[in-house]
Amino acid sequence: EYKFTVDGWANQEYFTDGDVCTSTIDGFVNRTLDVTGAATLDVVCWESCYSCDAPIGCTDSAAQNYDSEASIDDGSCAYLVTLRLDMSQQEISPNGVHVAGSFQGWTAGGTPMSTQGLGLYEITLQLANGAHQFIYINDSDWAGQETVPAECGADNGLGGYNREVVVAGADAVLDVVCFNSCTACAGCTDPFSAEFSPFAGSDDGSCATPLVFGCTYPDADNYNAAANSEDGSCEFSGGSSCPTDIDGDGATAVGDLLIILGAFGQTCE
Repeated sequence: EYKFTVDGWANQEYFTDGDVCTSTIDGFVNRTLDVTGAATLDVVCWESCYSCDAPIGCTDSAAQNYDSEASIDDGSCAYLVTLRLDMSQQEISPNGVHVAGSFQGWTAGGTPMSTQGLGLYEITLQLANGAHQFIYINDSDWAGQETVPAECGADNGLGGYNREVVVAGADAVLDVVCFNSCTACAGCTDPFSAEFSPFAGSDDGSCATPLVFGCTYPDADNYNAAANSEDGSCEFSGGSSCPTDIDGDGATAVGDLLIILGAFGQTCE
């Protein structure tokens, strides 16, 4: 074990437990060298395991901003974090749903969330390791911000609470939560009900319409007027097995092309 000092012990190096060129023995972190023969060690910087001009950056290959040239990690490694919000119990603002947080300067309308339907809004962010506070907004200004309950919130220093995510060296997809809540929204949890919500955390008794599978196309031979869920069983007679045989003569020919061209531009009902 050893370390460098200045003017005796007037000043000395200090290291963090776990630094690659050190060992911690009896609570003291020092440089460590295993002697296996004559050697001249590489030049190192004060309180560093590397030279003073060693490249710094993100050294985690799993991070989005991994730098293969870096030998010193500068704490900048960033990972993908997906936020998921259930807005099925809210009337959505014409300005959309946004998220604001420490990662984007707390700009109310700066980061819109997108939806694929069923009331679920999502956004995937690239965040560095550490804690990040944020809040959901049903609008593009602070008038539409949610109220985060204390039991799942982080003190915002203003008498209220924000949501918080702690990034710890890996990508993450957060659990779906309800606006103004720590948990998922209540809803219909029966997958065989028309009111079923795949994001519901508990059943609220809203399941009312049993699914009836069948053919829902009125022009089909086996149309089922009672069906409310299409199951792909529809059958049509009088047609050809060839999808491009428009006139039903058993072949794809000029006549089929003329039918298509004659109908070109018409609005389908």
